[in-house]
Amino acid sequence: MSEAGPIVFRIDSEDSAWEALDWLIRNRAEARHARLDLSDLSWTRVHLNFKGKPFEQTVTSSIMKGVVEFQNDLYRSLSLILKDDERITRLTDAEKSKSELIFKVDKGSSDLDAQAGDQLGLLQIAVEKMSGRQVLIAVLTLLVLYFGYHGVDSYFEHKVEEKRVEAEEKGRQFDIQERKDLYDFVQKIIKSNPDRNRIINNAFRASPTAATIGEHNRHGFDEVIRNSAAAEQLTIQGTSLSSGVISEIRRSNRATSEEVVIKDLFRVVGVDSDNPESYTVHLENEDASQTIVAQLDDPLIQSRYQKAIQRSEWSDSLVMVHLTARRVGGMIKDAKITRAYAPRKPRSKRAVR
Repeated sequence: MSEAGPIVFRIDSEDSAWEALDWLIRNRAEARHARLDLSDLSWTRVHLNFKGKPFEQTVTSSIMKGVVEFQNDLYRSLSLILKDDERITRLTDAEKSKSELIFKVDKGSSDLDAQAGDQLGLLQIAVEKMSGRQVLIAVLTLLVLYFGYHGVDSYFEHKVEEKRVEAEEKGRQFDIQERKDLYDFVQKIIKSNPDRNRIINNAFRASPTAATIGEHNRHGFDEVIRNSAAAEQLTIQGTSLSSGVISEIRRSNRATSEEVVIKDLFRVVGVDSDNPESYTVHLENEDASQTIVAQLDDPLIQSRYQKAIQRSEWSDSLVMVHLTARRVGGMIKDAKITRAYAPRKPRSKRAVR
């Protein structure tokens, strides 16, 4: 493979998806030449198993409610990649039909298993038309979170962080003993897959689309678990949860959002101006640890600050940007640019004679 040619990652296993994702995060410059080969996604699947008296050869309506919500969150994630809009209504009926999971229920148990390879043909077509590091990171994030065996770890790691935030909001310390079942369970997961937890968290920082996909995926798993109250044990993607862990998750509050103002130096790594009423700017902070997608949708603000944004994009220089946004957990959402200008240069001191 020549250095000038495309770097093609064949994603024919969960391991290959994680390896490609890690490479894209660590190799920013070379990533512009990368491509994904998604011609063999036979490894992708969603597997749920419910144990307990209500689940002997039956599937309850509450279980199905959780599965339907999981499917809807998958639709939202696919729509975000395919349409740059997370609304399910942006997908056509044909696109939804092609990406609908078909669960098989084994006789004699409540074991739901869906092979997803055939339902992901839309992604294969999409990556042939799209390029860019952030897009590829988002696609791989969707694959490992929804269809891998280790992606579910990210959900449980987030639940403990959610509990800490919940405790802080109530003005008290996070009590490990109070939530021992959940804490011990998550600690075991984190210790068994530290590298993959690191990779997915870096993916969320590198790509706002990946971060939003992560939110939808967590909501999907949350709905499956919250609608499994009668289960003595629930297994998701090979990870088994006891009734104690299920109860602890069902008692937790959902992540809250807060309005924030951000004033910082950013690089403009991309601009979308196809919509005449809105100007979408992809911003990356100075140490490249976080990317934010922000809107410049006020015509007056556009005309005043567009030049500073364009100059930053063309010259790869820093620009001072003021944003208003919502922080949901650790994610920045609905960011809007209120001001943008070139940073002031420090005055040089006169030489002392």
